Amino acid sequence: MNGKTHIAIGTLAAVTVAPKIGVDIGFQLISGAAIGSLLLDLDHPKATINQKVLPFKNKYTHLIVYILLGLITLTGIIGIIGITKWILGMFLVLVGISRHRGFTHGIIGLSVIVYLCYQLNIVYGYSNFSIGLSIGSILHLIADLFTGSGVSLFYPFSNKRFCFPITIKTGSTAENVILVLTSLSLFMFLL
Repeated sequence: MNGKTHIAIGTLAAVTVAPKIGVDIGFQLISGAAIGSLLLDLDHPKATINQKVLPFKNKYTHLIVYILLGLITLTGIIGIIGITKWILGMFLVLVGISRHRGFTHGIIGLSVIVYLCYQLNIVYGYSNFSIGLSIGSILHLIADLFTGSGVSLFYPFSNKRFCFPITIKTGSTAENVILVLTSLSLFMFLL
């Protein structure tokens, strides 16, 4: 699915779930959900976030930038300490070397993202933001299960891709209808 569709689905899910779990709907939740909805695609050089991060949108620049970010994180220069430093550093390295819909779209990769969101909440106190990040990331994975390409849920142990019986082609009219309906629902929910 396209980035816009992921953002609409993840954000709608976050604002729908938030009141049920006692979380305020506000800027932190919504921005966290929007960013979280895009995080799993960091493994693709032309993904929405990488359009802003990478100077050149190709696999070699992607590889170099994410490995360097991972190594910088592992050195402790940016101030992250303990096990979180190692997990984030290795996560960034794996983002750089894995194929699209590999590590980040698997249960292990998603678990790492949710753990890092939890640490963001514990260390910095961004509860609503980290909850939004987690919900957006989880919904990204679920939405990609509705695409024909599916996801490698058990990567790196298996490259087998899983998808739901009903699939939607990325960029198709069906995806555009989902985008419009989800965006309208989100707009009406926030009114």
